[in-house]
Amino acid sequence: MKILQISPQGLGKGGVQKIIMDITENLSDNNKIDVLLSTNEKRFYDDEFQKYGGNIYRINIKNSKSKIVNCIKNYISISYKLLKMYKLFKDNKYDVIHCHNEYESGICVYAAYLAKVPIRIAHFHRTDYGMETKIYYKFYTYLMKKWIEKYSTTIICCCKLTQKSFFKEYNNPKIKVFYNPIELTKFKPIKTRLKEQIVISNVAVYSDNKNQSFLIDVMKQLNLMNYDVRLNLIGYEEEYKKILVKKVMDLNLENIVQFIDGNTDIIKQLSNTDIFAFPSKKEGFSVALLEAQAMNIPCIVSDSITEESNFGLIKYISLNKTPKEWAQEIINIIQIKDELQLNLNRLKELDINNYVSRLEKIYKGENI
Repeated sequence: MKILQISPQGLGKGGVQKIIMDITENLSDNNKIDVLLSTNEKRFYDDEFQKYGGNIYRINIKNSKSKIVNCIKNYISISYKLLKMYKLFKDNKYDVIHCHNEYESGICVYAAYLAKVPIRIAHFHRTDYGMETKIYYKFYTYLMKKWIEKYSTTIICCCKLTQKSFFKEYNNPKIKVFYNPIELTKFKPIKTRLKEQIVISNVAVYSDNKNQSFLIDVMKQLNLMNYDVRLNLIGYEEEYKKILVKKVMDLNLENIVQFIDGNTDIIKQLSNTDIFAFPSKKEGFSVALLEAQAMNIPCIVSDSITEESNFGLIKYISLNKTPKEWAQEIINIIQIKDELQLNLNRLKELDINNYVSRLEKIYKGENI
């Protein structure tokens, strides 16, 4: 088969990109897999992807800092992207188009339909942030949903909460729930650390939604409570990072909060972690949370995160609670973490091999 994966932005070290790489690694022996990116920047996985024999194509439209300007660009770029994608799909005669771009999947599957690509997949990896309630996005998201529903052959949602968020009806036969996968051979339980310092980690793109700013406030409270703590913020996105760095300096937390590049060895970082903190405002089915739990690390997360993500090691707390209350809950978790039990059998169901096996059936046009 000839398969085209379509990535949001580039092949940086994000959760969606990791899934694209997992699919490529496991299916490239018997299939030709290419990728389409929306950036000209070379990023973390570019070289590794090409080792599997695939081509990297790019259709790049630069974003603006203004949401209104980006919205106007979205409208203008619909025809441009549609024509570019149609030509790419038709020239390469793909059997499968797998688009990971949420709303923009509408353009992908419509272009694939026009190019007579047999299998057209729209994949949703997060919950809806509610941007369709803003006037300038309302028609765009409405149009994209209509195209997705009409021209896709399969709609994949990363969890039931994502399905409910984007598609209100549950009986659409096109919609399949595929929980994000994990490589259990790499992420294995670690022994309890014996160091006195409490190490808290967060792995996510630096952004308002991932809410690292709130974690910095929590660290300030732990510091005031005289606990020996360190926060490792592992991620990328330099513009928002500048805001976080300034906040750390304003609160005099430079010796407590560390910024670690997202290209780091995640397994090594998690091996030195006591608590995984995830205060996201909105979230789908987080790969980072899966990896932390697979390594037997207790997690404190916001109540916006689906219960489907809980494999026994998650403690939920509302974002309406104060940073001081979060700080106290972290101390509580440290004290009871030996009582938390990982549901390894349930986690094994999400092993990458099972995920790829199901996905391959969809690629072949089989019912699952």
